[in-house]
Amino acid sequence: MCRSARLLVLALSLCGLCVATAPAVADDHDRSAAVERLAALGKVWGQARYLHPYLSTRPIDWDAPLVATIPKVRAATSDAEYVAAVDAMLQTLGDPVTRVAPLPATAATGAARPLIRREGAVVVIDLTSLEGRPEAEVQAAFSAVPAALADATAVVFDLRFAGDAPDWATWLLDRWAPLLLPDDAAGPAMRAIVHDGYAPQGKLMSSGGYSTYAKTVAGVRYRRAPATRPASADVRVVYLTNPRMLLDGAPWAAQRSGHGFVVAQGAARYALGDWTDVPLPGGRSASIRTTEWSEAAFGADVTVPANRDGLKAALALARKKGAIKPRVAQPAPLPMPRFVADATYDDQLAPSVELRLLALFRVWTVIDRIYPYLPLIGDWDAVLPASIPRFEAATTAEAYAAALLELGTHVPDGHTFISGHPGFAALRGGPAFLAVELRWIDKQAVVTLIDAPAAIAAGLQVGDVVTAVDGEPMTARLPRLLAYVSASTEATRYRNALGYALRGPAGDALLTVTRAKGVTKELRIPRADAWTPPTPPTGLPYRLIGADLGYVVLEDLTPAQVAPMFEAFKATKGIVFDMRGYPQGTAWAIAPRLNTRKAPYAAMFHRRFVDPAMGGRDATTLEFLQTIPPTTDWLYQGKTVMLIDDRTQSQAEHTGLFLEAANGTKFIGTPSAGANGDVTAMVLPGGVSWMFTGHDVRHADGRQLQRLGLQPDVRIAPTLAGIRAGKDEVLDRAVAYLRTGN
Repeated sequence: MCRSARLLVLALSLCGLCVATAPAVADDHDRSAAVERLAALGKVWGQARYLHPYLSTRPIDWDAPLVATIPKVRAATSDAEYVAAVDAMLQTLGDPVTRVAPLPATAATGAARPLIRREGAVVVIDLTSLEGRPEAEVQAAFSAVPAALADATAVVFDLRFAGDAPDWATWLLDRWAPLLLPDDAAGPAMRAIVHDGYAPQGKLMSSGGYSTYAKTVAGVRYRRAPATRPASADVRVVYLTNPRMLLDGAPWAAQRSGHGFVVAQGAARYALGDWTDVPLPGGRSASIRTTEWSEAAFGADVTVPANRDGLKAALALARKKGAIKPRVAQPAPLPMPRFVADATYDDQLAPSVELRLLALFRVWTVIDRIYPYLPLIGDWDAVLPASIPRFEAATTAEAYAAALLELGTHVPDGHTFISGHPGFAALRGGPAFLAVELRWIDKQAVVTLIDAPAAIAAGLQVGDVVTAVDGEPMTARLPRLLAYVSASTEATRYRNALGYALRGPAGDALLTVTRAKGVTKELRIPRADAWTPPTPPTGLPYRLIGADLGYVVLEDLTPAQVAPMFEAFKATKGIVFDMRGYPQGTAWAIAPRLNTRKAPYAAMFHRRFVDPAMGGRDATTLEFLQTIPPTTDWLYQGKTVMLIDDRTQSQAEHTGLFLEAANGTKFIGTPSAGANGDVTAMVLPGGVSWMFTGHDVRHADGRQLQRLGLQPDVRIAPTLAGIRAGKDEVLDRAVAYLRTGN
């Protein structure tokens, strides 16, 4: 029998795959409202954390405003108090765009002013006349404007809104700009911070190639429609504004072309980029900047006091004669983006409620925005409000650790590893190890590998069924551990739980085991205080089975041994690749030697982008196909099979994808773990590291692998009787398949 995935036991022990079920939110109306407010606060904070460019280009501690705001939100007794608290948090960014959006303007009363009027030769478009009007009335009024602009040589847009300018005002100025500006007019270039996957935090080095970078988007080109005025037409456009209006790309382009001027009554404000909205309870929303201009605003050409009517100055500029002279746009002195390391608060093992909720908001936001398998894990939106009461109540170190592990259950993935907090050890049995592998065979915890000399000396045997540990029946111990385990499949949940089952306090483990004919033994075995590497194998990891078949343990095979292995198997008619463990990066060397199909690709990858220019949270992904490397060596022409089970995970499954694509290698055993995709990691208060999958990896033809695993062409599982008889039933079945074809 091949050595099993002992490294997997290490990963489980050190990384702490943990989980359970989040408690329900209380039915009490006030409590539900408080949870709803906190959940929305977390979404606002998270939206800014990953989309607002200031947080990657300026030294801003974005945790501190959240920590200061949480008590205010928890104490809020009205929507007004809540909104004020959220708005105060956003104002710490020093960005006029990022704020709680005002309520819509009150519907206008009295006689409507005309939208379009003439002041001599000047066409005045009074957008403020539509402020507060019903949507249907506003939409109908817009349709008359293009005709009024078609032959105008001077235009004033009156933008002096009484309340905050409606979004349609900015949109209309962009829409009408091609009717007024020269053909080469364009808005300013904009910069966004893009998260290409999740660049790992903490000490983890990932193979995923994830990064954060700045993306510059070219300015909008305001091309004229074919039927509009000649490009050489001398049109003067004046934007009469006040602090209630945010001037955007069209006024900037008009100023740059020399055709446009800004008159500020009080002050002129520029949007300097785009923003997105996050809904808040009570019908409000928070606006979060997503891009910033990479070229400076021109500012107002004329400024008059706020209590003075600026229309006279605007009309004077519109009527002014003289040649149109383009202005020189100045690049804005934007700071370079940098990787933002989250604070770990290592000394906060029992964090304050503010830091506990910060941890929850970090996890929820990162999984929501970047986890590639989000569609496979259920209703993630519901997890945030459901988890808030649990984190609020987790006042001790162990309760906080348990809350994190429970949150992990909602990301069911064999790559969900949560580690770094001492409270995790107590929840999974204790800090001491026993280097014995248990597997779930015939619905029993069966010893399948012993790598501890003390256990052998104490009389433990492969094939023993462990029925109790330290006096606790396995029927109670295993369900308790299963409640703290995350995995992609049910089989791997048992695998992971059994990886913890023999852990406990320092000293001796007391195991109750049964053997053939119902013999029961109690064995005392010293636990180790620290994990030690497994005993390395002796000899080569490959051999002949008879004269016609080759057998190789991929867990032990190194890249340097691949070529000698093929030479040793040159005359065979088949090879068994035993992948019931974790490989050493040999797929890239083996697959080219099997590629009789001349397959170009081994696997399909997707990774998510957080790209403000493409919607932020929308399902924006990068897709690419991973190639099989070429070779000039001879190709193996025989049949090949790969042995798989729940220990076949991540790179082991990826090896299966390579072999499947290269020559149609058949899989024999039980389904693999269903967890693949280059892990990455975030950090949380208490010195916690949360690892998760960064790529959605699929079969080369696009079929799903995650949560399903490699599916066996020939299904066979080991039995307790076979284990006790020293048989490898899966290997035996593979040999029979290669020799008989069935």
